[in-house]
Amino acid sequence: MQYILYRNKKLKKEIDQVINNLSPLHKDIIKYRYIERLQWVEIVDKMNYEERQLRNKKNQAVRSIATKLFGVKVFKYEEPTLFDM
Repeated sequence: MQYILYRNKKLKKEIDQVINNLSPLHKDIIKYRYIERLQWVEIVDKMNYEERQLRNKKNQAVRSIATKLFGVKVFKYEEPTLFDM
């Protein structure tokens, strides 16, 4: 049980560090969407960007976080897109 608590604290610290290293724009989007759990319309009002732009920035931030935490292999088995065909 103690190992699980240690591992969870360590992972939380790693996630916090990775988020803190994001650009201010990416950091705000992650904070609003995942920490404050705001809807996209609320985030659009706060940040003055189009929803499409914010969703793209969110995807960039999530990919960056995942890559830093788990390495580039995390996306190795993605489904091919139309651009890959």
